Amino acid sequence: MIWNSRAICALPAEASAGNLAAAQQGFSEALEYIASTKVAVEFEAEIRASLAECHHKLGNLDLALEAAKENIDISRARNNRLAECRALIVWGGVLGQKPDADSWEKALKLFNEAGQLIGLTGARSCGQALLGERGRGMQLVGP
Repeated sequence: MIWNSRAICALPAEASAGNLAAAQQGFSEALEYIASTKVAVEFEAEIRASLAECHHKLGNLDLALEAAKENIDISRARNNRLAECRALIVWGGVLGQKPDADSWEKALKLFNEAGQLIGLTGARSCGQALLGERGRGMQLVGP
């Protein structure tokens, strides 16, 4: 595929349509393109957040965790709070799927950070994902 900002911006539509494997592949290729050309670097944090979400939804938990952690540093360095929030939710969601109390405690801290970013930025689009991940984790750890 010939990468340009239009091609990169079409990838979230793939993910929204449920074509997660294709979106994951596209996000990975887009990041390779950005790294090799230094073109569209302003999209990198959002692409990494989307890649982490795709991996998470596909059940690739180790890859989701890796992508989310990498994106926290990039998002913070670039002051991209929305991408940071999305990465925190994925990271917390992955930890929330582990049955031990320590992982759940860490997940709650990450969810709280994400909630603070949502309050700070007004990024209500992240609110549903946050509630879903927090709820899924609560089901696993019980009352």
